Amino acid sequence: MNNPQEKTEGQEKYDLDIYAQAKKYNRLLFSFVRPYLQTNFVQSVLDFGSGVGTFSDMVRDNFPEKKLRLLEIEAGFVANLQSRNFDVITDLRQLDDASQDLIYSFNVLEHIEDDLAVVRILQQKLRPGGTLFTFAPACEKAFSGLDTHFLHFRRYSKSRMKWLAQESGLELIRWHFFDSLGLLYLLLSLKIRGKVSTPNQKQVLFYDSFGLPVSRLMDLFFSKIFGKNLIFIMRKKK
Repeated sequence: MNNPQEKTEGQEKYDLDIYAQAKKYNRLLFSFVRPYLQTNFVQSVLDFGSGVGTFSDMVRDNFPEKKLRLLEIEAGFVANLQSRNFDVITDLRQLDDASQDLIYSFNVLEHIEDDLAVVRILQQKLRPGGTLFTFAPACEKAFSGLDTHFLHFRRYSKSRMKWLAQESGLELIRWHFFDSLGLLYLLLSLKIRGKVSTPNQKQVLFYDSFGLPVSRLMDLFFSKIFGKNLIFIMRKKK
């Protein structure tokens, strides 16, 4: 698997802005992390790799009482988030160990070459009993030029996620695949066309309105078998 190529911050923001318009898709993703935000145990929350702040906005709007911090390294994103009065850090070393009740990341780990090293640091930042919620692209066979475009080092398998949990000292408490229809589309595109094209705004909005409801229905049957993404929820032992 080749390393991702360089991409400008402007291109990355354009991609994130397009996906931020998939309102139903993003609300569904937020619904997976919402139960952990609803618990009284969770007060300190870290959005690890917040990007343009799609999910940070949802946390602040729905749980304004939580102490929310964002980690982001892209200078343009940081400036924008700070202008919207978010508490932004650029390095995990700015956080005290055992200070976070919940850390969540959406489509971040695949951008990190040494993902185990980072998950180990995240484990250190969690309080005993704290939760690490991760959402990442799944199915190594579906790796394509689309992943290269998005600067992915990998797509995840269940076994790799389990390995990350074990090697970082975290306890796996829940996992499932997501978007089975999306994975079928990726695999079919690779088989027929030999590539997967980067979706444009119209395609993203079309899938949000019409593809997602079908995929949600399919996920009722296939969420433990396959999907375009993998949700892994890990906990630091008390």
